[in-house]
Order: sequence, then C-alpha cells, then structure tokens
Amino acid sequence: MKKILFSLVLNLIALNIYAEEPFTTHKVIEYYNKAQVEGNETALSRIKYFIEATGDGVTTTNAYFGARGVGMLFCRPKASLLRADRIIGLIKEFNTDFKAGNTIYPNDPLEAPLPITIIWTLTHFYPCN
Repeated sequence: MKKILFSLVLNLIALNIYAEEPFTTHKVIEYYNKAQVEGNETALSRIKYFIEATGDGVTTTNAYFGARGVGMLFCRPKASLLRADRIIGLIKEFNTDFKAGNTIYPNDPLEAPLPITIIWTLTHFYPCN
C-alpha cells in the first residue's frame, strides 16, 4: 500500500502543470540509465522504486478489473515478477517494435507518462486471448 501511495505522490509531482517539460517515460529511462552509468546507487534505488511502484499499481488495477469481471488489459504469466530492470527492458523492446511498426499504438510510447507506457507494453507482450 505504501508503494502505491508513494507512486501516486511521485506521479502527481512529476505531472505538475508548472513543469518546464513533461515527465515522460523517456525521462524515466534517461534518469535510470544515468544513475547506472554514474554508479549512483541512491538515485538508482529511488528510480527503481518509482518504476516498480508504478508497475505494481498498473498490475494491481489490472487484477482488480479481472476480479470484477470487467476484463483484464493484459494477462502476464503468474511466475513473472516485474522488477525495474525487467520493466525497462520490456519498454525498450516495445519501443523497438513501435519504431519497426509492429504495434497497434500510433503514439511514441516513450513520450507518454510511465503508467501509460507500462500498460501499452504489457498489453503488447502479454495480450489476453
């Protein structure tokens, strides 16, 4: 529950209407890569926490829709854990597919906020039949 609340607060801050530029998935990946290259463990752990909390919120909402009988957006394997490294890897692979024209989405996934990109990515790789 704390992760979800933290994620919501970070999203509200990140999507501040007074920001000079939008906080897109591209920015999240940029900060993630920068922290890795610099070996900044503090920044890396914070950005990983943000990514995982956002992923947890997306997957929890998906499960809620499934439990309510509304239908799930994606059907990921139960054994797969969505850690930050895995989420970033899937997003990068999804972006490659987007650039090759192999997705149903008309918009650049890296220009969307992280929760939207995670939903598109998981729907792309784990569709429900």
